[in-house]
Amino acid sequence: MVHAYNQNVLATPFGAERQLKVPKPAKIPFAADVKLVNRLAW
Repeated sequence: MVHAYNQNVLATPFGAERQLKVPKPAKIPFAADVKLVNRLAW
């Protein structure tokens, strides 16, 4: 969404001033259950 905003704002006279920084992705707090994945694998 930030990339789309930055692309659109560049078309305005204030585009360079209105750019947003791209945030770092959030850390996913979940992990795969390896036993379950192995059991469901073909």
